[in-house]
Amino acid sequence: MKSIYIIPFELPWNWTADYQKQTILELNNKNKKVIAYMNKDACFFLKRKNVFYPKIKSVIFFQPIYFFPFQRFLFIKYLNQFLNLLFLKILFFKEKIYFWSFDPDFFKMAIYSNFLRITTIYDCVDFHDHIEPKQQQKIRDMENKLIKSVKYFFVNSKELFKIHSKTRFADAIVPQGFSLNLFKNKIKKINSISLLKKNKKPIIGFVGGINYRLDYDLLIKLAKRNKNWRFIFWGPIQKQDNDQLKNIQKKQDELFSLENVYTNKSLKKTIPSVIEYFDVCIIPYKKSYLFNLYSYPMKVFEYFYKQKPVISSEINELKTFPKNLISISCNYEEWEKSIKKSIKIKESQKNKKIKRQMAINNSWKKKVGAILDKIK
Repeated sequence: MKSIYIIPFELPWNWTADYQKQTILELNNKNKKVIAYMNKDACFFLKRKNVFYPKIKSVIFFQPIYFFPFQRFLFIKYLNQFLNLLFLKILFFKEKIYFWSFDPDFFKMAIYSNFLRITTIYDCVDFHDHIEPKQQQKIRDMENKLIKSVKYFFVNSKELFKIHSKTRFADAIVPQGFSLNLFKNKIKKINSISLLKKNKKPIIGFVGGINYRLDYDLLIKLAKRNKNWRFIFWGPIQKQDNDQLKNIQKKQDELFSLENVYTNKSLKKTIPSVIEYFDVCIIPYKKSYLFNLYSYPMKVFEYFYKQKPVISSEINELKTFPKNLISISCNYEEWEKSIKKSIKIKESQKNKKIKRQMAINNSWKKKVGAILDKIK
């Protein structure tokens, strides 16, 4: 019997954290049929909207339809989810169907999938959290229900394994997921950065979404007190709607107004060439957010593949790495000291080889392969 994998999306296809997209692309590489369930684009059947999706072999982009109006009511929302799943079950009745979820929001769909005899998977890649206590508890409850309901449960870090062990032991800790194929491509020059490189001043760099997760107070202080360094933040600036995070935009404006701080963004395929210009790579996350503390940033392996010095805020999973691979800095003084040391002392060839091999070991191919081996 052939297999088909339903992977639900809550965010756009080309979002910065693209674990769903990368999982689909890897399944496609393995000649697996996939349904990208684009929940964000769902609409009422009387108000259909046209959405452009890329054409990918063996990938079906499915736009859910609301058969009943008043989606704001949970009962109606869940009923519509069930009907869409039932439609897919009937459409692909000859195939073994898997429901592969990354998000607690889809816990009801996992429960419905069990009822419809669809094999369920929860691929936990993040510590799901919210700044508002009520929303935080809601997420916790949904995730616990999801973990308990699925047939297979995977995590990508020791930290997540430990956190969720109170609810259920994960079936396996799988590799993190890293775009190895992208980083193996030939490097292309980024003119705007190459001009900065000619100044021969150290470049301290970050790649990824520029949002509330960054420690702006730390970064502003570092940039103001070290004007001989150039700071580059490469990625989309993501605004926040939450009232408690409105001051983040002011912090962003202050940081990017400094003469030695630069920001830009480009297509994902240019990220390897951007990192190539960095002298030091940073993960300056605000440690007071639990989402940051228990995270496992994908970018660490992007930095590792390029064999760059890496400095990070306190992130529990990264604390388990050897100190000669990642410098963990807790305050301004430690950050400044670590950056100066990384600029001054060249990394050994041994460390560089270890970093690259760790990145290779955490490729999407390795991760998806590990899960497929478990669910056979």
